[in-house]
Amino acid sequence: MNEGHDDPPKLPVRERSSRLGSGRHRRPLPATLPPDAPALVLAVPGMAGDVAAEIASIIRLDNPHVDLRLVSLVDGGADLAKEFVSAAADRPAADTAAVVVPLVTGPHPRVMRAVRDAVTQSETPVMISDPLGPHPLLAEALHMRLAEAGLARVDRMRLFNVTSPVDGIIVATTGGDEGARGADATAVLLAARLTLPVVPAALDGVPNVSDAAERLRKIGANRLALVPFVIGPEADHDRATAAAEAIGAGCAAPSAPTRPSPAWSACATAPPSARTRSPTRTEALPGPQSEAGGPARARRRFPGSRRLPRRCSAERAR
Repeated sequence: MNEGHDDPPKLPVRERSSRLGSGRHRRPLPATLPPDAPALVLAVPGMAGDVAAEIASIIRLDNPHVDLRLVSLVDGGADLAKEFVSAAADRPAADTAAVVVPLVTGPHPRVMRAVRDAVTQSETPVMISDPLGPHPLLAEALHMRLAEAGLARVDRMRLFNVTSPVDGIIVATTGGDEGARGADATAVLLAARLTLPVVPAALDGVPNVSDAAERLRKIGANRLALVPFVIGPEADHDRATAAAEAIGAGCAAPSAPTRPSPAWSACATAPPSARTRSPTRTEALPGPQSEAGGPARARRRFPGSRRLPRRCSAERAR
């Protein structure tokens, strides 16, 4: 059929671009790492108990190629300095030996000081990461804690709802005044999820829980709930419970020792820019969701009504 004629040229085949993606669907970590890649060190502000160990196990399961090390700061950072020296011994002298992630949700001067002192004592090239928050996953974890305690609905409250268990929420954290200021962004994200007033407070600084409760009651929120914004080892849960009882509020328990929130491990392995950036308007005020999980229509019509054609609508306007 094509005798005497040359075959037509084949259409070009579209290939995947070799340029690394920079969007929201890129891989957070490469599939493989070189042997001399920096170690990931989790600095636990307290005893490295069940919660920290479970977080480390989740990270190892999702990222088996990462050299993960779990170190406690109970001794002030001496063990952390030894871990830095051990990591540097297996890597070239000019390369970064480790990336240390403080296992705290926000600014914590005492923990950060201990980490910096350990880096200075070890005299090794170590990169210090910022705390895990603020991050939308942390607000989701607080929402889950409140829902498990019966202090919030499991689903997001997009519209006005008169069946809310509480009128206001206090996000209690540690780290003093700086920790309370750092929890403000997470409080905004949680307020957007629940459509309730949420204020931060410090268990060891100002504003304290009583100040936050007074602030909420001044705007008419009388039924209060307190949710500890801590991972576990850096604070005593009895202290948060006592603070909640003092103001007559319900208290959500931190993560159970055998079932921590997946948000902690996800934030620990996230790039530093993703953890430290301020929440955007889209994240702080997400749009309504439909029952199928997609975005709902912005315009709402009464049941039984139908959309009129444009021509009919124009004639009715006349």
